Amino acid sequence: MQANKWEWSEFYVFLKLLSEWKIYWADENLNKIENIFYILLKIIRLENNERYEYLYDKVISIYKWNELLLSKPVSEFKDKSDFLFNEIKNANWSSFWVPEIEKFMNNIYCSKLKAPSREKRDITIVVEDTKIWWEPELWFSIKSQIWNPSTLLNAAQTTNFIYEVNNLDKKYIDIINKIDGSSKIKDRLSKISELWWKVSYVWMQENNFKQNLEIIDSNLPKIIWSYVYKFFTSSYSKISDLTNEVTKENPLKTEIINENFYINKIKHFLRNVSLWMTPTKDWDTKNEVTWWFIVVKDNWEILCYHIYNKEDFENYLYKNTKLETASSTRHKFWILYEENSKIYIKLNLQVRFLV
Repeated sequence: MQANKWEWSEFYVFLKLLSEWKIYWADENLNKIENIFYILLKIIRLENNERYEYLYDKVISIYKWNELLLSKPVSEFKDKSDFLFNEIKNANWSSFWVPEIEKFMNNIYCSKLKAPSREKRDITIVVEDTKIWWEPELWFSIKSQIWNPSTLLNAAQTTNFIYEVNNLDKKYIDIINKIDGSSKIKDRLSKISELWWKVSYVWMQENNFKQNLEIIDSNLPKIIWSYVYKFFTSSYSKISDLTNEVTKENPLKTEIINENFYINKIKHFLRNVSLWMTPTKDWDTKNEVTWWFIVVKDNWEILCYHIYNKEDFENYLYKNTKLETASSTRHKFWILYEENSKIYIKLNLQVRFLV
């Protein structure tokens, strides 16, 4: 079984939680809140259409559809989590094998390191919620600070925004499209701006994404358009810096009474994206109750955000994300094109963590 550091990190979370049976909350700076944590009651895995439950009662007992398969001491899971920690930490390759862990996986009925990409949840945990004396089944997405920064929203053609370039003579289309080099994208927009051609937002390539944004906030498509356009026409990339610029521009042309007007809107966007709001699937805001976030820090500490520390979570995302340029060839954007006698250009949205 060969995998990269991110994928091994997901399985590390599974082993680590089984060895500790608690997970601490994080504050907005991703520091542990020492006196607030969840007690875990069970961890659930779906393997080959079978449901496996890992329960703690002095030992780890593994069940398949309520049938007890085996029990193992907690110490075994701790030993293996520590071992995997060192293997990931010391790995010199982006993709590598860990035979001892693969053997242990077979012993505990785990055939895969992580959930399939089509699955929205990375790990399912039942916790003891003393605030409401309930035992909810929570779905967590796992993000790792180990290795390269992970994405919050992956680029695709479905994250393209379409802009109309007004009053552009058609003879300039080829001239601008031939601008090349490492900064060709910004250079093309710079040329458009230099000649005073106005670029205006028209629509989003994926209508489902537009509707999902409107569910969060009816003005969000236009707001995100402003972030994307500002990113590609300036030197700013951090969400916090872009927000300052968007606030100055005020794309909604509203009277800003609350200085956090655009800050709050972009925080809501980031939170919903982190809870697996995607461009192509209908978004149900009820997911906020069950669907939250685990972070593997670069010191291998595991912390979580949930609905009770939603404000800390939003602040963390706001401080620690940026926009970045994805592959223009793969996602088919940055080329001027003509359609129905009008000229358009596509800009792409991708969000990544800073660290």
